[in-house]
Amino acid sequence: MGMTDTRLTYDEKSLLAHMVGKTLDELVHDKYIGPHTSYMSVWIVVDGDVFDVHCEVEPRSHFGEVDDVAVVSVRPSGREAMQSHLAGHPLSTERISRIICDIKVVEDTQEMLNGDEVEHAFAFTSAIIFELDGSEVMLAFGPWFSEDIGIERGPHASSKLPAAIDDISEEDRQWYRVNRQASSIRERGEEHGG
Repeated sequence: MGMTDTRLTYDEKSLLAHMVGKTLDELVHDKYIGPHTSYMSVWIVVDGDVFDVHCEVEPRSHFGEVDDVAVVSVRPSGREAMQSHLAGHPLSTERISRIICDIKVVEDTQEMLNGDEVEHAFAFTSAIIFELDGSEVMLAFGPWFSEDIGIERGPHASSKLPAAIDDISEEDRQWYRVNRQASSIRERGEEHGG
């Protein structure tokens, strides 16, 4: 069985774990397709520190063939790096100023079947959800070839995440099995002494 895994790394999840209990000051992003979609980057400012939540295509195996696949990453950044990746799309700053109670990382695995056997699997990060006191901020990624980052805010923002199977056409769904897992970063940190 072939496996392509573009999920966040251990170090990236550890970086997120250190944000729990701190203040999400603001989101900075371009307004690519309206106010709720950014292209390639959303910068989050947590207790004054800047982090780039980045989504960029890289050549990877995708169900047995090399293709451009979107890979999500989280990395320290700085205000000087905050520049739109698209000419003519100015950056927008959204003040949040709320404590991060937890962060959930949503990961999907799509398995391509040959009969009952898994021929290839593709695991990826679908969303990062910042749980705030009485509200949420969700950064959603996908489909697999897109560098767009969807931004949702509100008490039920995570309910707007598309179903895990939505990336697969109706006619092809008989050949796939899809699994979605949402993991609490706070619980992960407690398990690892964080």
